[in-house]
Amino acid sequence: MAQDSPSRHLDQFVVRLPDGVRERIAELAKANNRSMNGEIVTVLERALRPSLSGRHHTLLDQVNSARLGPWITPSKIAELIGEKDAKAVEDAFAGKRVLEFSKIDAIANLWGARSDWLKHGFGAAFRVRRECALSLEAGAKILTVGAKRIVAVQSNMNSAECAVIGNEGTGRFVVVEIRLCSDKRMSQGVDTKALYVTSGLSSWSIDICARIDDEVFRALVLGYIYPGVIVGQAQYLSLGMECVDWRCR
Repeated sequence: MAQDSPSRHLDQFVVRLPDGVRERIAELAKANNRSMNGEIVTVLERALRPSLSGRHHTLLDQVNSARLGPWITPSKIAELIGEKDAKAVEDAFAGKRVLEFSKIDAIANLWGARSDWLKHGFGAAFRVRRECALSLEAGAKILTVGAKRIVAVQSNMNSAECAVIGNEGTGRFVVVEIRLCSDKRMSQGVDTKALYVTSGLSSWSIDICARIDDEVFRALVLGYIYPGVIVGQAQYLSLGMECVDWRCR
């Protein structure tokens, strides 16, 4: 019997290749010491990865969608990062030039984006800390960075985890994904109210509690969405103490 490998469970798609393409793929795969499948996947990932200017716009669009005040423009970004040549930043957003890595790092730092993502397209756009237990230690990781506001959100499909967003007040956020308890314990009917109280989190001062769409929640905890967007949505979806059993202002 053939061994059941993890790759057998991945999505499969039949592609009709024009004459000669298969041979070219085989040559590339051999030169790069990869299988033909690996070579095809690598080429597709490169093609689907957003361009540098595309990532600049993705970040800026998300930041502006979360703002209540005037929109941020490339020239404003130049001012914020101390770049005297505003046109250089405008050209970078237009895809006409590439900024120095130190300048791209400074842009990422403005809103807490990951530099590796903004520069190279590697990984998620934003950092998310993950805690496997409900505890005061998890909360301390937010409170010690000086968060000025705290927003707690949960998926409207899953009560076993939540995301706590600490707003540092400068357009930067800290996101901690907290596993409230295991699916097994949830299915056994664990008293989550008691869990909140015994963990000490019931004493937290939470500004907003809200439930959000499951797909949006997943994107948040995977680091694909600017947390400020979720904070803005949560202000209109706040459910107070009906969201989670924490004390809310």
